[in-house]
Amino acid sequence: MSRHKGIVKLFDEKFGSGLITSSVGDDILLNKKSISAGHTLCAGRIVTFLFKAKSRYAYKIVVEQ
Repeated sequence: MSRHKGIVKLFDEKFGSGLITSSVGDDILLNKKSISAGHTLCAGRIVTFLFKAKSRYAYKIVVEQ
């Protein structure tokens, strides 16, 4: 399982947020609280992604390393 942590940047300039479109089963942590696909994040939030090695994922947010 790989770990990726980053700061959410603006995905949609109109709304100033990023929408997570992850595949089912992926864990996304926001301030140590698990959130699921469809959740909208505001820019500037720190997010930690925990990717399962064999899972496929597609996040419609830009993460700054």
